[in-house]
Amino acid sequence: MKTITNVVLNTNTLSPEAQTLPIAIYGDEGAVFSLIIKKGATHWYDFNASPSAFVTSEKILSNITISPNGFHQENINIPAVEGTTTYTFLIIADTASDTVHAQRNEVRNSDGSINENASTGSDSAILSRTITQITNTTITFIGISHASSGTYSSVGSSAIEVPSTGSNTPVDFTINVTLGSSDFIKVRDPNDGDFSALKSATVERITEDEETGDLIFTFSDDNYGSGFLKGMQARHSNITGGVTTVKRSYDELKGISFNTTELSVATSDEIKFYTTSNAGVKKINGSSLNFSNLSLSLADVTTTVNDSDANGTDSLTLFTVASANGIKDDTSTVHGINIVGTPTVTNIAGANITISAGQVLENTQSITFRGASRSATITGSVTVPTVSANNFNMLFNLDNVLTVS
Repeated sequence: MKTITNVVLNTNTLSPEAQTLPIAIYGDEGAVFSLIIKKGATHWYDFNASPSAFVTSEKILSNITISPNGFHQENINIPAVEGTTTYTFLIIADTASDTVHAQRNEVRNSDGSINENASTGSDSAILSRTITQITNTTITFIGISHASSGTYSSVGSSAIEVPSTGSNTPVDFTINVTLGSSDFIKVRDPNDGDFSALKSATVERITEDEETGDLIFTFSDDNYGSGFLKGMQARHSNITGGVTTVKRSYDELKGISFNTTELSVATSDEIKFYTTSNAGVKKINGSSLNFSNLSLSLADVTTTVNDSDANGTDSLTLFTVASANGIKDDTSTVHGINIVGTPTVTNIAGANITISAGQVLENTQSITFRGASRSATITGSVTVPTVSANNFNMLFNLDNVLTVS
């Protein structure tokens, strides 16, 4: 009797790109086995194709004999995928050739179910292994402004990809935002609390909590989903002041109550719920995110002097520039060739700039203003230890870090 003693196959979850996966079957010299590899329920691995690949007709690698070196290895061409895919490996001992598997050593998971990948040997002619190949999850960071949305020409976005198994490797992202009009100044650098998850739910029915008298706004099963948490921010034009917070969730009713009495909210209203807490992000997106190296920088405003009085000799406190866009009085400072000190802009009238200290300028020279701008860049890094299989957005609250005026 000949024995298949071991199967060496990395059963860890596979990343979505194409790759080569080795499998080695160990056993006594002369042991005979066959190998079937299935992709999902409809594709079989054709070992004889050139190159080897998965096909829609049944294929098998038959009657392989273990050589004197004690093992047989195949390199399997795993294709790139766009969705979660399962591969099943069946190692079949050829009982007609007096070949069996090693004695079964069964391993169970914590819930009592059998872990076939960790178990060894088999009491039958078949030993199986299963591998899952997953796609990456795309997380898109998008700027949002509740206070000044109309002034932004772009709130920016930045998409990253994370393995669906999660990752502790930092991934960098950049959000570029611009104003179509007005100017903004930096309030502070960003922090974790500036990022929020968003969930929308449409009111289906309004009832009342018999104990408290609070109105309960209920949603469909799909809209309610994993539910809500106390303190989540809720926004809608029919809410008093446009915004309130969740007081309580009613999982059995698929509904919530608010901390304010909202008599104007009606059925068919789509409420937007925001949360910045780790628990809230986990509740809405099924993911955990850790941010680091967050910073915000304003782009310098560079223009040219457009004033015949700027003759390179006389000191001026008032001069004209080609464009004053992005320059803000009592905030912007002046920089450039021959600029002495750090004068501040004290007044702007059209393209006419008044500064706090006279400077000798030349017409058409380049000049730079800092401290205010119409363009800003938010950068940072994020790790995602746990992540949903579904793509999702994270919103960055621009109002917290930029003042528009």
